[in-house]
Amino acid sequence: MAEKVKNLILGAGITGLSAGHHLKRDYLILEKENNPGGLARSKKIRGYIFDFSAHLLHCRTRYFLNWLQKNLNGDLQLHKRNAWVFSYGVYTKYPFQANLYGLPKKVIKECIRGLLTIDEESANREKNFYRWCYKKFGNGIAKHFLIPYNYKFWTINPSSLTTEWVDGFIPQPEIEDILDGTFDYSRKEFGYHSKFFYPRNGGIEVFTQKLVEFCRDRIIKEEVKELNLKEKWVVTEQGNRYRFHNLISTIPLPELGKIILDIEKGLRKFFKKLKYTSVININLGVNRKEMSKKDWIYFPENNLIFYRVGFPMNFASHSVPQGKSSIYIDISYSRWKPVEKEEILTRTLTDLVRTGILERSDEIEVCDINDIKYAYIIYDKNWNSAREEILSWLRKHKVYCGGRFGAWHYLSMEGCFLEGRNIALELKDV
Repeated sequence: MAEKVKNLILGAGITGLSAGHHLKRDYLILEKENNPGGLARSKKIRGYIFDFSAHLLHCRTRYFLNWLQKNLNGDLQLHKRNAWVFSYGVYTKYPFQANLYGLPKKVIKECIRGLLTIDEESANREKNFYRWCYKKFGNGIAKHFLIPYNYKFWTINPSSLTTEWVDGFIPQPEIEDILDGTFDYSRKEFGYHSKFFYPRNGGIEVFTQKLVEFCRDRIIKEEVKELNLKEKWVVTEQGNRYRFHNLISTIPLPELGKIILDIEKGLRKFFKKLKYTSVININLGVNRKEMSKKDWIYFPENNLIFYRVGFPMNFASHSVPQGKSSIYIDISYSRWKPVEKEEILTRTLTDLVRTGILERSDEIEVCDINDIKYAYIIYDKNWNSAREEILSWLRKHKVYCGGRFGAWHYLSMEGCFLEGRNIALELKDV
């Protein structure tokens, strides 16, 4: 006999938990993992605390800030970003485009000369990311950072990307700010994560576990294997059937497409157009005190395997045993840029030594490797049209998709939280 529920939620990540929290009643959450929280979970290994790559809390809305202050006020600490870029054998402050100081003179000259080619008006109309970089920042900054870094990060040629994601995520300093940053370190802050909150102890899952507290008795560990939209039921791998009135899906959109039994034939071609990058996240516990004061570092050059390296112990001192340090390393890959997973750790350790982050004498006490299949949505020419076709069809069947992968768009943790809330508010009025 099938259990009936008004609002069935697939996935107990931030969006699913937030939807349940704001619905307050008449819902059930199905989650395949042992621990809810999605990618915003943490691991505790021999006294070290690691997240699944970097997860930081940024507040752009008063509602989210008020929620954090009410529910996590004593557990959070405000940080001022200390991020850097490593290129041409030197460290420069982030963002690159506002901090040319310290680079080789030849590189600085190219970046300054490139400012003469900036076409702001044309850049604002540009839909192609590759051309946007050159029009917005000039030949030098595009050549020396934006193009190589984004090629490495997205795993596809930047000429295949659109500009639908850049506002709010790529710092866009004025020309005078760029010039100021050539003579000394810029004192001006750029970008949405110039300040961020992070839990004092326990890792980023302190945030998601607070959401779990509100939803715990409504979370069931089961994975859905079949979904019938016409008859409004799902069947799980455990053999249980659940009937629903509304379905909130926060699982990755391609995975949702695989389990729908009565999907329109013409819709499958749009699911095939959804592209994404994956990330190998490596966490290291090192027997050395304060190995860096930096929060994280970007690596645009292709001769190094990782695109970002960070130091969790600088987010929270209690995340490592006394006198120790911790590192996270992120490596992008996709079907367009595969990696040799068997060799990835050896290559990573070699490159950490090459950059001076690790010393050959360092004792690595903990090594934790996570393969994150769905890491970032790729914004190519098919992204918007494919997404809209899929989501509009699902909405007709009362399927409300939310979250970074559930609704297939880039969202911060705050964005995921608010999207869950917005879905809940909409359903409360239904």
